[in-house]
Amino acid sequence: MTETCDDDASHLVTHVETTLAPVADDDVLPNIHDHLATHTLFPQQHVVDTGYVDVQAIVTSRTVYRVDLFGPSRQDYHWQARQQTGFEASQFAINWQQACTICPAGKTSTGWTHAQDRRGNPVIKVKFSVQDCRPCEHRQSCTHSRSDSPRRVLPLRPELQYQALQAARLREATPEFKTTYDKRAGIEGTLSQAIRSFDVRRARYLGLAKVHLQQVFTATALNVSRISTWLDSIPRTQTRRAAFVRLVKQMA
Repeated sequence: MTETCDDDASHLVTHVETTLAPVADDDVLPNIHDHLATHTLFPQQHVVDTGYVDVQAIVTSRTVYRVDLFGPSRQDYHWQARQQTGFEASQFAINWQQACTICPAGKTSTGWTHAQDRRGNPVIKVKFSVQDCRPCEHRQSCTHSRSDSPRRVLPLRPELQYQALQAARLREATPEFKTTYDKRAGIEGTLSQAIRSFDVRRARYLGLAKVHLQQVFTATALNVSRISTWLDSIPRTQTRRAAFVRLVKQMA
């Protein structure tokens, strides 16, 4: 479900996406955006969880739909980034126009090849010279290659994707990011209300189309309930906390 999250208005469901269980979150994001765009319901900022934040989705959302896809980006799983002791991609100076890269030790790359990763996504493989890497005093911070000709091979996303990902990761380190991202928790309350009050988890019909229609009716009923609550000036309830969590907070 997608909902509005303005502080000065009722939070209403604007879209329901019904899929089969194995479908990944980022696979349905284009359908969600197409629907919101068709019905002129697009927000300036779409707050989502990590499952939806693919680097291509960040770029497409910005360039095609003019919307800021806001959420935690996927982590860099290369050992240099995980151990925080090596030279990760952000520490290299990249000249996109000249198709070359300068490493933290000041050496310039000798190769720039367009390729694809295991998932078929476009990548750029930047290669450095063995003559530069083999005697380098920083080699253990750059590559663990055990070959006779060790050198760093740096995989990069295309320019727009790379810059979008780096900007997203920098934003995630700010206090403002956490404050804004807290709004995403509101959809969990929406799902909880839909389950507890409208039994949305139980499909009353067979077939994806009929189940989707049921869920649209459920979202409509939920919206009517929320509008009524808003007009009656009933404040939103706070997120329930388990007794153990409350106890820990008191002892802290």
